[in-house]
Amino acid sequence: MDANRFDAWTRRRFGRAAGGMVALLLGLGALEGAVVAKGKGKGRGKGGKDKDKDRNKRKDKDKEQECSTNLECDSGCMECADGICVPKLPLLCAVCEDSLCNPTTQKLQCFPKCPNGQVCCGGGCAEPCTNGCMRNPTTCSCDTPAPGASWCARTNTCASHICADNQYFDQGTCECTCPSGKVLCGDKCVSDACESLYYFDDKTCSCECLNGGARCPTNDPRGACCYPGYVCSESTCYPPK
Repeated sequence: MDANRFDAWTRRRFGRAAGGMVALLLGLGALEGAVVAKGKGKGRGKGGKDKDKDRNKRKDKDKEQECSTNLECDSGCMECADGICVPKLPLLCAVCEDSLCNPTTQKLQCFPKCPNGQVCCGGGCAEPCTNGCMRNPTTCSCDTPAPGASWCARTNTCASHICADNQYFDQGTCECTCPSGKVLCGDKCVSDACESLYYFDDKTCSCECLNGGARCPTNDPRGACCYPGYVCSESTCYPPK
């Protein structure tokens, strides 16, 4: 950045006083250079004077203004400050946003820093939670359960702790489970203990006859098992006639 652009940039951001100080320092440097050049030019004749004239012409050229209004700058994201086109002051954007020039509208706009699929947390970008939990806004970790859910440390997952009747939520497995001696069949907790003639059928959630027959009587869990084709009468199985 040349001296004029630096001075304009300084005036724009740190105030006229600070910008004037920079300009003064630059002017003193230029004056000192001119004095030295003048002293060295003595005795050199016409060649020294020509160099001084060329130097003055370059200084006058550097002082030429690029603009007088913002409309004369190439981009809507630039502004005219002290005759120089400089970038406009950035917008005050939210966390995880950058103030950038929109190439379509040629205006400053707040753009998100995080790539698609990521979320902003704690001033940085993070991957979305995939374990059923919500993100902790303080630690940015995925360990905050939603209402009606619980966080399980062993599995690092969140699951609903609302269980059906006769079930309880097991923090170890992060699942609804049945009390001891019962199993979950369908959405109910039932006993899978059957008599010797029966086996537990997880499709019907009941004890069924091992021989493939029917219970006799049908409503007696400890009744006899009639062979297929046998007739049940008063808790007794009769062969087919």
